[in-house]
Amino acid sequence: MNLSKEEFVLLKTGDKKVFEKMYLYYKEKIYNFLLFKAMGNKEVANEVFSETFYSALTGIKNIKSPDNIGGWLCTIASRRFNDFLRKKYREKKYYDFTDRNNLDGVASIEEDDKSKSLLFEIAFEALKKEYKDLIRMKYLEDKSQKEISDIIGKNEGAIEGLLFRAREALKKEIKKLEKS
Repeated sequence: MNLSKEEFVLLKTGDKKVFEKMYLYYKEKIYNFLLFKAMGNKEVANEVFSETFYSALTGIKNIKSPDNIGGWLCTIASRRFNDFLRKKYREKKYYDFTDRNNLDGVASIEEDDKSKSLLFEIAFEALKKEYKDLIRMKYLEDKSQKEISDIIGKNEGAIEGLLFRAREALKKEIKKLEKS
């Protein structure tokens, strides 16, 4: 899609006609991209598709160049798809993309998943309080690193390092429990 400099400026300011032009040009490509990621599950693709263009509309002012709008939209679509999967995981549901007979695509957690969940909980409780708090804020409360840094009073770089160490400590605890 080739946008003139004027159209790109209008797009960044939220002009509906230019956004509609972009939408019409990319809608099929983005939908097919999501349908592929969802392994043919149209319900999931439709839900994430609408979230993708909503996010694009609200974040259009941040786009830096008219050269790679398609890549920018694919990045948004990929992130919204991952958000969707994380949400389903937190709800203790997951999409079984291989089950074509399951109309709503949601499968319950099987026994193996329950034992993994218990293993995770035991390993999580073995962590030191600082790591538990970080993991809880980041992955259960869905806080950004900026929000966490404001709460804890450390810079974002320090939070990134602490989160890395917390995840590594959790992995180590899980491996230790799996061996025993």
